[in-house]
Amino acid sequence: MKLLILTQKIDKDDSLLGFFHSWVEEFAKHAESITIIALGVGEHRLPANVRVFSLGKEKGKSRLHYLMNFFRIILRERHNYERVFVHMNEEYVLLGGLIWLALGKDVSLWRNHPKGTWKTRIAVLLSDHVYATSQYSFVKRMYPNKVVLMPVGIDTTRFAPPERSTAIPRSILFFGRLSPVKRVALFLDAILFLKNRGVAFTSTIVGDPHNPEDVRYRDQLVQFIANNSLTDFVKIEKGVANVDAPATYRKYELFVNLTDTGSFDKTILEAMSANLLVVTTNDALHGEVADIHIAGNSSAAIADTLQKLLELTPLQKNDYREKLRSYVGEKHSLQQLAAELFAE
Repeated sequence: MKLLILTQKIDKDDSLLGFFHSWVEEFAKHAESITIIALGVGEHRLPANVRVFSLGKEKGKSRLHYLMNFFRIILRERHNYERVFVHMNEEYVLLGGLIWLALGKDVSLWRNHPKGTWKTRIAVLLSDHVYATSQYSFVKRMYPNKVVLMPVGIDTTRFAPPERSTAIPRSILFFGRLSPVKRVALFLDAILFLKNRGVAFTSTIVGDPHNPEDVRYRDQLVQFIANNSLTDFVKIEKGVANVDAPATYRKYELFVNLTDTGSFDKTILEAMSANLLVVTTNDALHGEVADIHIAGNSSAAIADTLQKLLELTPLQKNDYREKLRSYVGEKHSLQQLAAELFAE
């Protein structure tokens, strides 16, 4: 198969999108050739059968330049691809959908967001295949018969536990963009509950803001920590590149993700694969992992779940860790994702 991939960014060092570099490496094992069009391109080292084209964001090009580049590349390269795979950015389908229809190209859209708009609906109609990882995503709820649920695509080789544990005892990690959608403030409320209960723990928030709203949100978080005498219990550190994420996970015993149901945040599964116990409010994991990992949506309920996991015996913790790792390996590995995508 000759595949065209459209994505936001190709940069293995990017803290948010660096994981997609691993995806392309795995996809390249199944494809005759891959052509990539990305809004921006950074550091990458991909197999010889992969070519990468940038629309020019890293060079500060204008939106008009992006558009001209997009149409120029998809038409110039039309003989070098049979199938189109659009990762998350439905705008690519809106722009190229009719052209690909006229050219007889098979179009696949990967979209896993809990909300959608009229643009999403049109993109789905213009796509031959639509994929998501959560049954609560917008596209799966609106188009249950068209959307196929897929593995999340975790590189279990990279996100593997160390031979000897390097985790700090009773340590908690919150890892992700400093944004209201990640509900970091709710995490801090739960941490305050633990502190007031006299529970022994340390916690770290690893992540960066990515727009002015996020910067204001980070400042509010810092102020909350100061106002509630939490400086000895929680610290905020800068985000890390995806290539450094496995080493970050391995420093901690517990991982917390409070993203709303609808998006199946891959960090939950990365943490499981890397040997962490997890706490999540995501309903997509109900029935998939033990109930002890699923918290209610209040800060008190999250604190209760954290406390239960912190107070397990070492033997109990290891048992839960093994079950979480097995779940990721059996249902959400990158190898499984690639095999299913290329079998479609």
